[in-house]
Amino acid sequence: MSTSVKSLREKGFKVRVGHKRYYGDNLWFKSEVFYNYPFEAEPRGGVCCLSLTSPDGKTAYAEAKCSKKDNYSKKMGVRIALGRALNQIETIETENGVSN
Repeated sequence: MSTSVKSLREKGFKVRVGHKRYYGDNLWFKSEVFYNYPFEAEPRGGVCCLSLTSPDGKTAYAEAKCSKKDNYSKKMGVRIALGRALNQIETIETENGVSN
C-alpha cells in the first residue's frame, strides 16, 4: 500500500510540493516566470521538490529529477520525492531510537 500526500496530511504531516520546469534552457518554478517570458514550459525534463514535516517536527526535503530526454510527470515526481522524504524521516526516527 502506497502512502499519498493526502493520507499524510490527514495524519498531521505538513507536505509542500513544488515543480520546476525548463523554460528555454533555464529551470524555474512557474511562479518565477513572468507573463511576458518568451518561452513555454518544455514538455521534457523538470524537478519535483517536496518538503515533509512530521507531526512531531521532523523535517525532510527531497527532489525527483526528470531527464530532459523524458516526458515530465508531476504524479511520478511527487511519488518518487515523497518516498525519498519518508525514508529520511524514517532514518531520523531510527537514529533517535523511535519505532513505529
